[in-house]
Amino acid sequence: MTVKARPILNLGSKTSATDVVVRGQGIVDQMGLHVATFATPSPPLTAITDQIGKVQIKLGKQSAAWLAYKAASEDVKTEKIKLLDLLELLRVYVEITADGDVQLIKNSGYDVRQTGVSSGILPAPLGVITKEGTSEGELIVTWKSVKGAKAYNVEISYDHSDAANWTFYGTVTKCKCFITGIESGTRVYTRVVAINGNGNGGYSDISTKTVP
Repeated sequence: MTVKARPILNLGSKTSATDVVVRGQGIVDQMGLHVATFATPSPPLTAITDQIGKVQIKLGKQSAAWLAYKAASEDVKTEKIKLLDLLELLRVYVEITADGDVQLIKNSGYDVRQTGVSSGILPAPLGVITKEGTSEGELIVTWKSVKGAKAYNVEISYDHSDAANWTFYGTVTKCKCFITGIESGTRVYTRVVAINGNGNGGYSDISTKTVP
């Protein structure tokens, strides 16, 4: 007895929509080349073509939604990092203010880690460099990390000849600080001091750069 050949689809619910569209279009194209043989397809090829179009529309919307999701995820990640940085700065403030008092730390809402306060005053940060930023009115200050430092204060001056001219710019937990909002062409002097539970360490050497 001769076994008749049968057409197979080899597609299923786990097949990607794109693969189903490609396969479906291929079948429509092939049957279109052999109209004499497949004169009255059921369902008609137009129904297949219409459904392929609907799937393609949904694929387009899915792709747009995925791109929007990725962009939103990056936005969430960026804002989360900013929040973590702010919470770390606040943690440093609590550490300095509480000065090792467990109850005061608990009152702040932070967890307590009793590791003891680093002994001694921290040394001055080394390798302070001020360079142009990527946009007008921006400078970037970097330096080498200081062992035991919890954060760093960055100070700026427009005339470092007098100690009274130095002003606090900001506190950061990483060895980088972005200085912005200063008029282009202004020469800015910068210095950095490391902070731990005992307070401020020594001041770094002065670095200078003209704001682009």
